[in-house]
Amino acid sequence: MMLAYLLRRALAAVPTLFWVLTLIFLGLHILPGDPAIALLGDQASEEQLRNFRALNGLDQPLLTQFWNYLKGAVFLDLGKSYQLEQPVAGVILSFLPYTLDLAFASLSLGILVGIPLGVMMAIRRDSAWDFAGGAAALGGISIPDFCLSVLLLLVFSMGLGWFPTVGQIDMSSPLSRLYNVFLPALSIGFVQSAPIMRVTRASMLDVMNAPYVQTARSKGLPAWRVIFLHALRNALIPVATVAATGMTVALGGTIVIEIIFNRPGLGKLLIGGVASRDYNMIQGVILVYSVIVVLVNLTVDLLYTFIDPRVSLGKEAS
Repeated sequence: MMLAYLLRRALAAVPTLFWVLTLIFLGLHILPGDPAIALLGDQASEEQLRNFRALNGLDQPLLTQFWNYLKGAVFLDLGKSYQLEQPVAGVILSFLPYTLDLAFASLSLGILVGIPLGVMMAIRRDSAWDFAGGAAALGGISIPDFCLSVLLLLVFSMGLGWFPTVGQIDMSSPLSRLYNVFLPALSIGFVQSAPIMRVTRASMLDVMNAPYVQTARSKGLPAWRVIFLHALRNALIPVATVAATGMTVALGGTIVIEIIFNRPGLGKLLIGGVASRDYNMIQGVILVYSVIVVLVNLTVDLLYTFIDPRVSLGKEAS
């Protein structure tokens, strides 16, 4: 049943990805600007511009260009970058690990901070812990991640020198990856922890008064077991939904954060593609972002069944 459910959800995502590709393709071609002029410059001759358009298929009818791109996307052929003169799929594949490191590290920090503090705020309602956590959550919601990242960069990189402002990341070394990703992940993770903290608190307050929790208490079970095995587990479904949303927000946040911290990643590819009107690069990066969002949502749907066995895959899929 799980395999059938996965197949149904995967097929349901196909129309979404199709419309994403369609809207991005039309948007790029409707906006003013010419990739040939953007890359070759205003001083290029008409013959050079014509040869560039012919080489990259930009002289073909719009419908033909769109059809060719759709056929290529099905077989993971995202075309060739106008600027880098390399296959877009290969370039994205080489930069993708940096963005995934940042996104998952940010979300992990948000979860590791948000859930424990949310639980503490719920079990110590109206205490100093609750008010302090509420103030931290309000700060996380109020401050944009790019503003926080600039402050962290000024204090911990340029001021204290604890983290590099510009450096090489050794992807084969876990310590190097963790060291280089910590500060940018902290700027996004702190912002992500705020909604997770608030939803955890609200959800825990709801389930703490549920009959099954009261029954567990009346049986004399230890407080930690009542909180973590009975209350928290049933409170995690809305938290998982917020975390999934946080993952999509974290992916969007990486675009700006990679520029601020001068990190390689899909964000820098996207900004560079926009600046040079590199249609294939822009479409390829946005397609990868869309696929990641679909996979995250599918993963969260599956997590529901492990968090709460009462959630049926068959009923959810129908």
